[in-house]
Amino acid sequence: MTLATGTVTAVSAASVTIEFDPHTGCSACVTGAGCGLGPILRLLAGNGSRTVHLPNRPEETLREGERVQVVVRGRRVAALAVVAYGLPVVGVMAGAGIAVTLWPEAGDVAPVAGALTGAALAWLWLRFGGIGRGATQVLRSGISSPS
Repeated sequence: MTLATGTVTAVSAASVTIEFDPHTGCSACVTGAGCGLGPILRLLAGNGSRTVHLPNRPEETLREGERVQVVVRGRRVAALAVVAYGLPVVGVMAGAGIAVTLWPEAGDVAPVAGALTGAALAWLWLRFGGIGRGATQVLRSGISSPS
């Protein structure tokens, strides 16, 4: 189980935006060891942001400025790591294979263009597809402000 603490920065009917405190996550992420998912997630978040958008659940009446903890179950972290590493590889290989099949006379241009297209589509899906939305649970319990 991975636990991260943060502050609710925006609330709408559909989503909650949480900005995580620096140095939160599993102990491996904090020390820079482990699965390496942390740098990938930072890359996908863009601009080094530690902000995430989660679906707003009606039973959770969160307010702006409220301190919360977000829990990600251990098996889900492993599954997200596999997707974050595996999907780009599959995208590159599939894109190159499809391009070579469709344009065999294009020489080396087809697999390179196909690989780049596959990688871009994988990145877009990881960035905007919401792979972690079902993996989280927001907790609240007397959380203090970061020091």
